[in-house]
Amino acid sequence: MDFRKRQPSAISSVLTAQDSHLNLRIAIVTYRHPVTGSRSFHDYGEDAELLPEALSVRGFEPVVTSLEELRTVQPQDFDVIYISNISPDSAEYDAHFFQERMNFYARAEQLNLPIYNGLEADKDRNGKFYLVPLFKSGHEVIPTVDSPEDIELLPVVDQYLSKPKLGFSSRGCVVVERNGLADEHFRERIVQPFYPDVVSEVGVYVIDGRCVYATSCPSKFTASGWDKLEERNPLEDECRLALQFTRHMPNGIARVDLIRRADGTLKLLEIEDNSPYGALPEPRMSAKTRERALDALALSLKKRAQLAGRAGIV
Repeated sequence: MDFRKRQPSAISSVLTAQDSHLNLRIAIVTYRHPVTGSRSFHDYGEDAELLPEALSVRGFEPVVTSLEELRTVQPQDFDVIYISNISPDSAEYDAHFFQERMNFYARAEQLNLPIYNGLEADKDRNGKFYLVPLFKSGHEVIPTVDSPEDIELLPVVDQYLSKPKLGFSSRGCVVVERNGLADEHFRERIVQPFYPDVVSEVGVYVIDGRCVYATSCPSKFTASGWDKLEERNPLEDECRLALQFTRHMPNGIARVDLIRRADGTLKLLEIEDNSPYGALPEPRMSAKTRERALDALALSLKKRAQLAGRAGIV
């Protein structure tokens, strides 16, 4: 897609107060199948279905595109580029998608593209490598190692969870008995204790350094986990951890996933700071929370445009 044929942006770094009604051009990046070329909002990308209309009434001019179509994008083509929650619908294309995504971010850094989240949101984008040093440095993280030599650092439990470092949507995760752990379970993977007493998984949504809302459900490794997803306000200890793990990104949206065990212990599961699923279309998401989340997201996107020198207001 040749974005350069489009009209110049109506928003510039010299935007004045009387121009504040003009729209910001935003690219909403979705997934496009590498073989068929079909575009879809599959997997947990349903958030992106809401965004064009939701953002168009909040001061944006949305264009739906894909990473492949952005290979020729130039800094002047958009005021902000929003990477929505996208991933392949099968493990067969995980490696291709990860490489395509890394190529895009390398180009974004080279050209200083106005991407959202910004390049400082580098945890989940690069895989689950970051969990190991967080654990070893004493943070409140599920014990995590990526080498057989470090197995003694993990608590002794009956079973362990082996996850691909570059996996999507929990694909490729396997539960292994302690005496069954082998080198293959550490090869480009992380290993964590599998806690059978997890009572809930909590996702705290942080937008521009503020806890906006949270979702909670039983462990997603149970058959009914996602079906029982509910929205609520984050508890004090949940918000404290979420803010602690998102200090690296003062502007942007992140979902900090936590587990709560039966004894009340709270541990970090992962930091979704790349393109988190916002759960906005979920049936148990109230209209009030959905609108509050979209308002906060729109304000954050405008701030990103301002930081990129595209707008004089937020």
